[in-house]
Amino acid sequence: METGSILAGAALVAAIGGWIRAGQTRKALDRANREMESLRSHVTASNNILERKIEDLGIVIRKRAVATGQNQRFHIDMTVAEALALHPQASTVMAQFHLGGCSSCSISESHILGPAAESYGVDIDRLLAALNNLLDGGDIPEKQPRPEGLLTIEAITS
Repeated sequence: METGSILAGAALVAAIGGWIRAGQTRKALDRANREMESLRSHVTASNNILERKIEDLGIVIRKRAVATGQNQRFHIDMTVAEALALHPQASTVMAQFHLGGCSSCSISESHILGPAAESYGVDIDRLLAALNNLLDGGDIPEKQPRPEGLLTIEAITS
């Protein structure tokens, strides 16, 4: 009977130790979750500040271009909205390069043209050349090959 009591006592001690460690782990996890939420909040606030600063810089650049009489051209640092406003066929050219124009594309008018093109695997130099060609009276280019690695979602019809 003594051996059984010793084993039961050892099992009880082990269970209590495990319970204590689980409680410590739970507290550490709760602390890590609070820190993660705090960091997420700071990142969101910083992102909002940066987006406002980018918008303000865009306004300054546009005002400077107008004040100096510079001929506006498509460039890598303009927003998609600015590109769309610069020429009525800009959206068609961008669609020819598989940038925007489809329901699976998450590009928005606040995105910057250069990084947006890069994230979709679009050759920014060729895109800018085609867009600026519009300003020079050129034609809309042919549909460009789909960039490698671009996800294609096919509709299922029955």
